[in-house]
Amino acid sequence: MKHAKLFIAIAALIFLTSGFLYSQDMMPPKPLENEFFDAMVGNSSGENLINGKIHKENVEIKWDINHQFIVINYSSQNKDNAEDIYQGLGIYGIDASGKVKTWWFDVWGAGNASAGEGTISGDKMQITENSPFYHSDNTYEFRDKMMIVTRKGHYKTQDGKEIPFEDVSKFTRNK
Repeated sequence: MKHAKLFIAIAALIFLTSGFLYSQDMMPPKPLENEFFDAMVGNSSGENLINGKIHKENVEIKWDINHQFIVINYSSQNKDNAEDIYQGLGIYGIDASGKVKTWWFDVWGAGNASAGEGTISGDKMQITENSPFYHSDNTYEFRDKMMIVTRKGHYKTQDGKEIPFEDVSKFTRNK
C-alpha cells in the first residue's frame, strides 16, 4: 500500500510539474548542429589491442532525443576467446557554452558509470572521463578516412592500486 501511495504521489508531481513548465512557454532547444558529431554518426568496425589481446570492435553511433545527443553503442570481443566480451553505452552532448559532456555506462554496472567533459577543435575531440574506478584522457580524431580513439589513464583496484592503460582504436566506416 505504501508503494501505491508513493507511486501516485510521484505521478501527480510529474504531471503537475510538466504542466507548469509547458504553461510558461518553455520549449526545448533547437536540434544541435555539430560537424564533428555528424562525422561520428554511423556504423564502424575496427580492432584494438587490449591487455595484450586483439579485440574486434563495433560501434553504432546515432543522433537521439531531439538531435541533442549522440548515443554510442560499443562492443568488443576477444578474437581468441568468444566469451571475453565488453559492451558500453555512451551519451554525448554539447552544453550552451560549447563544452562536450559525456556519460558512459558498461558491463561493469552503475557503480562504474563515468562522466566526462571536454572540447572539440577542428577534427579532434578531447574528453576527460572519471568514475570511481578509472580516469581516462580520450582523444577522438579523424585521419585517413578513419576515426581514431586514443585512451590513456588508469584503473583503480579495490585495494586502491592504480593500473595504467593506454590503447588505440582505429574505426573504419562500414558500408
